[in-house]
Amino acid sequence: ADVLNDFKIELEYFEMVACPGSSAKELYDTVTGAVKERDKRLFDNWVAFATDGPSVMVWESNSATQRLKVIKPHLIDIHCVGHRQPLAAKDAFSSIAHCSKLDEVVHACGSFFSHSTQRREELVEIADANNDDNTQVEMACKTRWLSTGNATDSIVEKYESVVEQHWKNRSVTITSDGLYRKLTDWNIFGGLLIITDVLGKLKKMSLTFQQKQLDGHVVRKAVNDLLTAMNAYETSWGTNFRAMVKAIPGYSSDAPSDFTYGGGEGGVEGGFAISFSKSKRDFVEAFGRKLAKAVTLRVNERFPLLEIAVAFDIFDRRRFPEAAAAAVRMGDKAGAVERRVR
Repeated sequence: ADVLNDFKIELEYFEMVACPGSSAKELYDTVTGAVKERDKRLFDNWVAFATDGPSVMVWESNSATQRLKVIKPHLIDIHCVGHRQPLAAKDAFSSIAHCSKLDEVVHACGSFFSHSTQRREELVEIADANNDDNTQVEMACKTRWLSTGNATDSIVEKYESVVEQHWKNRSVTITSDGLYRKLTDWNIFGGLLIITDVLGKLKKMSLTFQQKQLDGHVVRKAVNDLLTAMNAYETSWGTNFRAMVKAIPGYSSDAPSDFTYGGGEGGVEGGFAISFSKSKRDFVEAFGRKLAKAVTLRVNERFPLLEIAVAFDIFDRRRFPEAAAAAVRMGDKAGAVERRVR
């Protein structure tokens, strides 16, 4: 980092190093060997080691990082914030059983279209008739957690059209029959609205971490904004869930019953009956609060040193008061003139 140049981080590509194996020792030998071979001064001046956080690199007692610290006790190991956040999301969602059921529905919807041009074209026609956004249902990728958010969004945005297509195909394929039954159950419908709202907040946090310039203050604000949103789920809800709740007749009554969703404007006359009851309402609301608490817990676990990160920003001249920054800049110029005179 160039402290005299407004603390701008300067990155230089090192090289793509091929590792013969995946054990901690093999990773350690490969990385240290590559650095020493390039320039021993790099190895001597090595002060920090950033990784994406796998156990073999960081968490094991004999990990590559721990091996490196034996010869460099003052080394700072850094678990990339961009990788911490998806791990927190994965931990939170995997800790709640209902999330796996919702995940199955999202993947099944994506798979329904993934290898069939005919089905994609059919959805476009139905969506056009319903005045829905006629983009396709996206496929969630297991190794890219953000794709689950995009896939869930694509289902929720055109929910009526997706349900209608499976209603029309329910006698043609068992997949559509099963998905139609699930998509017209409030436990699934409400649950998808919940995770869409939660994933939307996590996506915003992730995009913040992808900025070119990132410091402790930005990271802390992103984390605090997410935690504030999750805490609000104790008394309120996200945009998608709240909008749907307002449209359900008798949602807060003591004995709510099935309600009709969609229909008209080119859709199925009368719409679709969504299976709904007090127990389903209570289940989905409890699920939302449980998921929000799990996200809060896991994010706090993954970002334990936020205040320390912010403390290091005292070295960042972008954080100086303007008058002090001007004085420092003038001091730099005066020092440069003095050095030239000497």
